[in-house]
Amino acid sequence: VAAGLHRASPVDLLAVETWLLDRLDRTSVIRRRSRGGARPPAWLRRVVASVHDDEMVSIDALARRQGVHPSHLTRTFRRWHGCALSSYVRDLRTQRAAVDLRRTALPIARIAATHGFADQSHFGRCIRRLFGLSPGAYRRAHDSFYRRRSRGRTVGA
Repeated sequence: VAAGLHRASPVDLLAVETWLLDRLDRTSVIRRRSRGGARPPAWLRRVVASVHDDEMVSIDALARRQGVHPSHLTRTFRRWHGCALSSYVRDLRTQRAAVDLRRTALPIARIAATHGFADQSHFGRCIRRLFGLSPGAYRRAHDSFYRRRSRGRTVGA
């Protein structure tokens, strides 16, 4: 594996890094925050599931559904996940928009609007913060990566 990483292109390394960071994020945050094997409250797990189902839902609506105060929701979320709920939602929207950048030819402004970003500039800042590339550079990097992998084969085969 190590020898293969030395020969890998920057795009390959970016894909590996993105995958690893996603897996680390999903598995380690709750374990790091838990004390003695404790799990987050069930209502908080339902909030996270709701956010993953509908990334446009408001904090007030999430709190109302679970019967907790919005301030209590945001404090408890930060304690268990190590970040603000709004940051978590923004990063989730950014990651989903990045999938659209990789897999579609939709204009960047349309992808930004579809995923709830105020404008293309805000979207660009979020993509840069997460991936270190502008949306256009991110798309080009992944486009060449997928084109190179599918050479000689039909896409999806």
